Amino acid sequence: MSHKPLTREYLLKQGSCCDGDCMNCPYIDIKYNGRRKDQIEFSNKMAMISIGSIVGIVIFLLITSLIF
Repeated sequence: MSHKPLTREYLLKQGSCCDGDCMNCPYIDIKYNGRRKDQIEFSNKMAMISIGSIVGIVIFLLITSLIF
């Protein structure tokens, strides 16, 4: 038997966070500076993409400077 994710509305009616790491948790996690966990994960992913882009550009410039 598979479990269905709880809706945000249901979790809001609960009145507080159950610390169950629910996928749709509407409550703010204080230990993440007032941002929800999914927002933190998204910003971390974006930072990794940015770092990867910068590294790629640097490598490209190094290779092109060696060729020409």
